[in-house]
This record gives sequence, C-alpha cells and structure tokens, in this order.
Amino acid sequence: MKITQLQPFKEHTKKTRVPVYLLISKDLYDREEALKYILDISRAITIFEGERLYPQILLQEIETLSFLEEHKTVVIKDIEKLPAQTSTALKEYLESPADTVSVVLTTCSLPSNSKILKLSDKHGIVLNIADMKLWEKKKYLASWVRDIVKKENKTIDVATSTRMIDRIGIDKHILRNEIDKLICYVDTRNTIKAQDIEDICCTTNTETIWQWRDAIFSRNTSAALRIGKKMLESGSAIQGLLAQLRTQLQTGYYLSSTIETGGTRDSITKAFPYMRGNILERNISSSSSYGSNSFRKGLIAIHNTDLKSKTIDVSHELLLETLMIKLTR
Repeated sequence: MKITQLQPFKEHTKKTRVPVYLLISKDLYDREEALKYILDISRAITIFEGERLYPQILLQEIETLSFLEEHKTVVIKDIEKLPAQTSTALKEYLESPADTVSVVLTTCSLPSNSKILKLSDKHGIVLNIADMKLWEKKKYLASWVRDIVKKENKTIDVATSTRMIDRIGIDKHILRNEIDKLICYVDTRNTIKAQDIEDICCTTNTETIWQWRDAIFSRNTSAALRIGKKMLESGSAIQGLLAQLRTQLQTGYYLSSTIETGGTRDSITKAFPYMRGNILERNISSSSSYGSNSFRKGLIAIHNTDLKSKTIDVSHELLLETLMIKLTR
C-alpha cells in the first residue's frame, strides 16, 4: 500500500499494524515525524543505524520474541547505507515477514525498481513523500507554519508566514524552533506579526546570510570565506548554515533559469511575493550574473558538504572553506 502524505499515514497507523513500514522522504523532519507516529503505538522497540548493522544482529533481533509484549518494532534508519550482506538478508526476510514484528525502514530515496520497495509495498505500507519544486515547498511550508501556530492557539497570516519562510529557510527543524521562540515571545498575545519575526527570528544570521549570498553570487572568494568563518565561530551549526545557503541558491536558480528560458518578472513575483520593484531587479541581476549552471553545481556541492558534515570526522571550518572556494570559482 502506498501513501504520499503524512496525515493519511498517521491515520492509518492508528487503525492497524503491518509487518513492514517503508518511509521515504528527502526531508529528515518528515521521516522522523512519520517514525514518531509508529513508535507512539509501539512498546517493544529496537532502533538500528543502517551503516552499522550486520546481518546476524538484524536477524537475531527480528527472530527474538519479546518477553513482555506480543508485538515488537524494529527500526532501521538510512537503509541506503546498509552493508551489502545486511541488505541481502533484509530482502530475504521481506519475502515472508513475520506478523509479530513491524520492521520500519527509513531512507531519503530508493529507485523505483528496488526490491525492498516492491516487497514493502506488497507486505506493508510505503510512505513516499515526493520532493517539491522550490515555490511549491515554500507555499506548503507557509501553510505548515500556520497549522503549527494554530495548534498553539495563535494566528499568523499568509504574508507573515511566507515572510518567515523567506527569512529563515526551508529546514523544518529550524522553522519549528523559531515557531517555538515566537510562541514564547508573543506570550498572551494571540497574533504573530511580521515585526515579531524581524525581532527574534535569526535576525543577525539572516542579515549575514544575505551578505554571504551576495559575496558568493559576485564570486568574491575572500568575503565569502570571511563571512562563513565568522558565522561558524559565532556558534551557528554548519547544517543550519548550509540549509539557509541552500535556500538562497535554490531561489537564485529559479530566478536565473526563469529569465534564461524567457520567463516573465510576473511569474517570479507570483512565486516570491516579496520580490517587487528594486528588490526584484537586484535579485534578477545577481542571479543572472551567477548563472543557472553555477547554481546547479553549487547545490550539488552544498549537498555533498552537508553529507560529509554528518558522516565523516572532519573540521567544519575546513568543509566550509572548501565549499566557498567551489562556489566562487
């Protein structure tokens, strides 16, 4: 069974358990949220990281019955990192999974012809949240922000929630933290206003992010290195900085490719309502100068840097310096 959205998946987990759950999304926040829905209805739980899991350990855990519970849940995160032998053992198990165990698999992506995907669909539930275009994701996240705020018995209008996305970026973990800050900041007031976001939401870093972006787009290597190092030394996490920088390059790529393919300024303003007049012209000028090909290469470089920061033991300052050289050459 295939599901493409979190809410229907959440409702389904309340009704019944299945032998296999496969959670696919490029957004770590969405994968963690979906996993939380399953763990909320589970008691006997074991969680493994894919890259450190060996076949004998996996099979032993699956085959060992829980002493206190009739049903157990075994989670394997990041199955794309599984050792080859473990991946083979998992596929063999999924041919005929046990009813007393729910195996939960998470990954950022899988090819459509993947055996794990096909077997998970046959014996369980596949949650596959498709990636969105930048303008679609920003629109979705603005709505998501309003829903979260509403659950806290507060309100935030469309323009303010959209401005929040433009200012902070599209990383859900960062956005969620900023929402919590805003809820505390407005206290007994029911409405979150644009000025509240200006007051407390990543004010210093965001201003610097824009300066950082301008240095990169103008290929000013020394300025890009200096600003990046300064933000890292101020205590900013490299993953957060990369997420904000990724948003800037995604926006720039949209602008440059729109202009290069004969698109109109109206279409840009429709996707980014705050871009009008001089702001629109400045953004088009800097993005067109950098070029869509550079944006494509830059986004790949950011992705690779983000991956290295999470998987290998290397200086974050060195990673950022290397990235700045790649983005400005």
